[in-house]
Amino acid sequence: EVVICGDGEPQVVALVFISSKKNAKLCETIQSRLGTVGEGLTKIKKAVILDSQTDLLLTPTLKPRYKELIDKFKNLT
Repeated sequence: EVVICGDGEPQVVALVFISSKKNAKLCETIQSRLGTVGEGLTKIKKAVILDSQTDLLLTPTLKPRYKELIDKFKNLT
């Protein structure tokens, strides 16, 4: 899951939730490809890698709770 946040902020940040078995190569790939994400649109300036099993807040229908996630991690953005 990825939640993009930055409304009213000078930069857009991606909160990336992956499984607790974090893959270092995956994290490097995400960081290295940020320059091409949003080509021609608003650029994502930073990606924060979080644990999907402990940090991801979901509704009963397994949709991300966007407002709660943004509030919880606003200090990281």
